[in-house]
Amino acid sequence: MAWAQEALGSDFLVLTTSAVTTLPRLLAYSGRPTLLLVDMEMPGLSGADIVARLQTARVPETWFYLYSAQAENQLRVKVLECGADGFIPKTDNAKEFRALVRGLFVRHLRRVLVLAGSEAARMVPGRDALEEMFEVVVARSMEAVLFYLRSRSVHVVIGSGVLTDGRAEALYRAIRKTPDTRRVSILHLALPGEEREEDAIKAAGANDVLSAPFAAASFRDLLLKLANVAPRRDVRVPLQATLSDASGTSRGATRNISVSGLLAAFHTHIAPQTELVITVPLPGLAQKILTTAVVVRAQPSPADPHAFGLR
Repeated sequence: MAWAQEALGSDFLVLTTSAVTTLPRLLAYSGRPTLLLVDMEMPGLSGADIVARLQTARVPETWFYLYSAQAENQLRVKVLECGADGFIPKTDNAKEFRALVRGLFVRHLRRVLVLAGSEAARMVPGRDALEEMFEVVVARSMEAVLFYLRSRSVHVVIGSGVLTDGRAEALYRAIRKTPDTRRVSILHLALPGEEREEDAIKAAGANDVLSAPFAAASFRDLLLKLANVAPRRDVRVPLQATLSDASGTSRGATRNISVSGLLAAFHTHIAPQTELVITVPLPGLAQKILTTAVVVRAQPSPADPHAFGLR
């Protein structure tokens, strides 16, 4: 997979099995979002072993994807077995590969809201691309912004000093003080003249500050900045997952796995007659999982009132 890094350029850190002995250290100090693409056909250490080793090392903010030419249903099983986030089909086309990986990268960014006045909106790098993927809103009032954040489940805010309703710091403080929005990540675009106020902006609640001039900043740089600010999109919890087919045969396993990966595999590749029951040990996670899954119904587990069964 040496050509993979060349195809992606410097935007991503692609680690292969040849570096498995130093992977935890590399991932921990890479300083940027990391995609680990594990080639399932490589000889030697298996993809499942690699992912298990990294998860044991508790390496944060790493997205594990299996890279294989195998049939999708076979690979889906391996994804579940080793707790990876998903897979990408094997291709020898560098352009296609780059598009696939960039798509995965963007998918892991949470919902983003760009709050900007007319002047700042024009200065946002990659504005056209931002509008295609994220929501760009001109702020009218602080109350309207807070209502919008709560109603649309926004996770990342890009703000600036050119807000209609006063200074950005006031809005950031309000976001941090409001229970429904206090966990929103904030990226501030510092306009000319605000450079010296970076500490005050961060003290008000911004996670990071992107300094002007924005014309020199590429859209890639903004995305990387966002990825470092944004919390991880998926939820990883110990789950008891049981698959039952029409004949009544079932098997269960408890492991720390990707919720959305499990559900995506189930809804895409498991027969309609198969029933999936997931028991969640923490009640606070139930709503997060329900928003990720496409389910017919959800109900508390009779055995445990704090658990939810997705059927």
